[in-house]
Amino acid sequence: MKSICRFFFPAIVALVAVGASGCSDEYTIDPPNSSKTLGFKNYDGNSQNIHPKVLYFPEGWSGWEYWMAYTPYPDGVVDQENPCIAVSHDGYKWTVPRGLTNPLDPQPSYGYNSDTHLVYREDRDELEIWWRDFNELTARDSFLRRTSRDGVNWTPEERVLPFGAKRAMYRLSPAVMVEGDRYLVYYCDGRKVLKMFSGSNFDTGQWSEPETVPIDFGDIKAWHLDVVENAEGLHEMIICCYGPGGGNNSADLYYCVYDPERNTATDPVMILGRSDKEGAIDEQSIYRSSIVYVDDFVRIYYSCIDRHDKRHLSVTEGPSVFDLRGFRGMSR
Repeated sequence: MKSICRFFFPAIVALVAVGASGCSDEYTIDPPNSSKTLGFKNYDGNSQNIHPKVLYFPEGWSGWEYWMAYTPYPDGVVDQENPCIAVSHDGYKWTVPRGLTNPLDPQPSYGYNSDTHLVYREDRDELEIWWRDFNELTARDSFLRRTSRDGVNWTPEERVLPFGAKRAMYRLSPAVMVEGDRYLVYYCDGRKVLKMFSGSNFDTGQWSEPETVPIDFGDIKAWHLDVVENAEGLHEMIICCYGPGGGNNSADLYYCVYDPERNTATDPVMILGRSDKEGAIDEQSIYRSSIVYVDDFVRIYYSCIDRHDKRHLSVTEGPSVFDLRGFRGMSR
């Protein structure tokens, strides 16, 4: 794991109980926060990028091992929050695939875009980018999608989830998975996590009624999430949550495991808290993050906010979600 050793610092490890997740009972109490931004530029010429979803292809897909969906969000300006694609060979240096022009969808006239997600359809050897759009005139949201067989040429956008009921804006951060011949979508409503299924044969014209995932959040509230399935068929979730008196821009990152067969979940455990270092890139908040397993270690790409409301995107990684080291910059 030479790539890890380039920028990891020694960890302080403590023994703690993490409930019935079956995970290791060790995790770092030395903050695993990153000190540097993955400073690739977006289409607006800045590196204030958020809401990553990263997929890793060990043998590469269309010439690249890492594919990311994200949105720019400079200073919290929604006008620029439009879906974009980036690629990488090593997971640290990111660029735009040759022939692609970001963003994939401009700001809609009725509101704004947000909350990108990337899903791979193995049965079709295709990438799909999903995102949430919000109608500011009616206070309703929906999900849009485009698909591609090479990551450069994308189908026209299609609405895969219709606009919700009036002021039902809280279908946040869709995390899309393929379950047999259906889509499974997890999302947050600002308090908890819900899930719903498309119709069979990937019919997005039909959706099941939303079901609440039985996660005991106590006095914290769920804002944005990512979900991956592990080898045991369990769904690992990383969720940015905020506590009493806080808000979505004052969140920390939590981890839990959901068993879809038994419909049970472990209690959320904080794995990445806001930095207590003045001037840190994540001093104000941890935002939507993406969990990726790469060989024998895990990477968490996370977006965050500093004390000046600047947005950042970085990575922390280690042998488990309970033993992470933050990105310190590339060695020369």
